[in-house]
Amino acid sequence: MPLLKNKFIPLKLDEFGSETWLLIDGKKNVLAICDVLTEKFGEKIHPTEERVTSFLSHLYTNKFIRFIELNKN
Repeated sequence: MPLLKNKFIPLKLDEFGSETWLLIDGKKNVLAICDVLTEKFGEKIHPTEERVTSFLSHLYTNKFIRFIELNKN
């Protein structure tokens, strides 16, 4: 990524994306994040696993996150 004047990158996330982003802490795995989101949003976020994995895949592709499991190998 080129050197930017500001180290923060503004992104517009919906309610689910924002909550998912806040749950990414380097300790919770994808299933734990899905469980928290299901508990908080219920049927509104159904199908949780598909939505969360798709969102995390986009973040990974754009180099916003890394997966610890992938770095171990």
